[in-house]
Amino acid sequence: MGDRTVLVTGAGGFIGSHLVELLLSQGAYVRALVRYTSRGEIGCLSLLPDDAASQVEVVPGDIRDADAVRQAVSGCSVIYHLAALIGIPYSYAHPEEVIDTNVGQIINVRCDMDGCKAKLEDVTDLEENW
Repeated sequence: MGDRTVLVTGAGGFIGSHLVELLLSQGAYVRALVRYTSRGEIGCLSLLPDDAASQVEVVPGDIRDADAVRQAVSGCSVIYHLAALIGIPYSYAHPEEVIDTNVGQIINVRCDMDGCKAKLEDVTDLEENW
């Protein structure tokens, strides 16, 4: 397992951070794409135990930025794609941003997968794939 590089998009979220921790425990090399903030925040990844956190390659970026996604996907054999904007009230106030992030960015991930031959996994398939 240690020879597989796994990308987790949305790794700063609750589910994403727990997936990162699980993948690390199973011997994967994990690259975590987190939404860039000027304060360098990494979301729930900051709650990982120190030994786990030191093993994660954190890549700040925006899932809607094709270049950022291309760099994050490079060299990965598996992608767990969890990035999304959440929050019903926010989606009412900013519908275009939510649609662009939650739907449009899938194009970036799918297009960049073709170049690196990565396999896009569903989180529900985790037990079968590892």
